[in-house]
Amino acid sequence: MLDNERVSQYTSHSSQSAHEHLFELFLFINPLDRNSLEAEKELLYFIKQSKANVYFRLICYHDYPCIQELMQKQKGTHHTTEECNQLFLAIYQMALSYKAALFQGKKRGRQMLLAMQEYFINEEQAFSNDDMKAIAASVGLDVDMWLEDLHSDRVRRDYQEDMRLARQMNIITQPSLVVFDSLNFEYGVKVENIMSATEIEELLTDLASSTEQLMNDNNTVSPCPLHAVKNRYYQ
Repeated sequence: MLDNERVSQYTSHSSQSAHEHLFELFLFINPLDRNSLEAEKELLYFIKQSKANVYFRLICYHDYPCIQELMQKQKGTHHTTEECNQLFLAIYQMALSYKAALFQGKKRGRQMLLAMQEYFINEEQAFSNDDMKAIAASVGLDVDMWLEDLHSDRVRRDYQEDMRLARQMNIITQPSLVVFDSLNFEYGVKVENIMSATEIEELLTDLASSTEQLMNDNNTVSPCPLHAVKNRYYQ
């Protein structure tokens, strides 16, 4: 099982359902992208108010195509190679900082991510490592431990695993939300760009209904680990 977080017990939208659905949600974000931040807030709001049995992960992911897309939003067509490289490095350092903060608890990790986004996106501050340390302290992290983890091989391995997962799920834009229902290993859903909390709720309802229909047709239930899922996506 991946390092997901269980947030609530599931109460089916259909009280007659004989099966317990466990939804796994993966939100892939660019930590410096405003749209990713909005998608993240919507997902967290959904998690807070939903009765669904949900595991979720926020995954920072970036590659050069997404850097170019972000540069296009920020500066139009006029940008230098040095600016692209600086942006790439800033996003990479934020992703590693988030991973390192998660070692001190998922709540602290999310607080670190949101604080970085607030500072660098909403306040439009230039990226700096000194500011990162100050942000870590402001959210209550043990800064010395965070710095040690930040520069560890473990954090880099975990980040590379996230990158591998993104490639496996064919993530080509941020934000992207990927959802699985544990009762149906044949069916996964990927939605690109921002979804509201209401739309996420509707998506899970539709996914659960599809699963129930398949189970009724086949008279079988086949829960299985995520790594065994054969993905069928729609966008």
